[in-house]
Amino acid sequence: MGQFDKTHETNAKTELANMIIMHEYPLSMVEHLGFKRYSKALQPSFKVPCRNTIKKEIMKIFEFEKEKTMKLIQMNTNRIAITTDMWTASNQKNGFMTITSHFIDDFWNLQSRLLRFVYVPCPHDVDTLHRVLMECLYSWNIHHNLSTLTVDNCTTNDAMIDLLLVTLRWSSLLATEILSGTKYPTANLLFPKICQIKLAISKRLQSDISEVVEMAKKMEEKFEKYWGVIGTVAVATILDPRYKLKLIEFYFKQVYLRRVALEVDRVKKFAYDLVKEYSSCAISHAFENSSLIESTRPSDNDLGDDDMDAYDAFVSGSSKDTDKSDLERYFDETVLLRVNDKEFDVLYW
Repeated sequence: MGQFDKTHETNAKTELANMIIMHEYPLSMVEHLGFKRYSKALQPSFKVPCRNTIKKEIMKIFEFEKEKTMKLIQMNTNRIAITTDMWTASNQKNGFMTITSHFIDDFWNLQSRLLRFVYVPCPHDVDTLHRVLMECLYSWNIHHNLSTLTVDNCTTNDAMIDLLLVTLRWSSLLATEILSGTKYPTANLLFPKICQIKLAISKRLQSDISEVVEMAKKMEEKFEKYWGVIGTVAVATILDPRYKLKLIEFYFKQVYLRRVALEVDRVKKFAYDLVKEYSSCAISHAFENSSLIESTRPSDNDLGDDDMDAYDAFVSGSSKDTDKSDLERYFDETVLLRVNDKEFDVLYW
């Protein structure tokens, strides 16, 4: 038998830690007299580690396995299913939750990994369960890639699921679902969804969970480039007779709070400027066509009494100074009720 050197001692401590993990032995076993005698009989040179030392060894194994699992999950291209199990001790005060992930890898093998075994402090209410679960999802960076979540059958979990869906609502899944429509133009539908995402991000920035706040800050930074074109998107919403300026006012009151009127006027002015620009182009195009027609017309001596083009132009020009524009009249009309909303075709209207 070879000499028991440092390498052998390190391997022995690692295997002892693996044994405790595998069989769920208490850490105190390394301090039991019988175990120390047994170890000395096997290898007199092996010094049985104390409880704190074997705990550190177990944590090293945990961090190593966690890194392996993290890499496996990051390489996974499929969505991840989550199952949870919650139970309490006999005194109903000490709660514990296990959170397990399940997914199919690229070789079509079912992979299941225990992500967390966590103590859940009292009270075991909706907010507490939601916080514990969200901390786990964010720490493993899988909150954006979930397929299903299976929990115990209780009313608290039902409410927790609702809160969880709200928390994850501002993820890209929402925008993708709206933008992928093919039976209708989506520009008029973008504005409320963009506003909802912005409001959700703002709410998450006020969270008590540091991981949620950090994730919200990153989302906010990326989101600003989309919010920068909100004026253009808002005009598309204005031209939807179900919304007009009402929807702009509704969301801007939540987003801007004190400067609602200023931002609404900014969008309204942008709409008028677009109409004015479009009208100028249309008039210029009409003038070019009329010039072409004029060059091919007969002389004034050949014109008949029925030629009233000059009068029509005079009436048209004078009425523009006194009458409201089409856009103003459109704003004055009441919005359409959102009946059979899914079947509404804004272009057909």
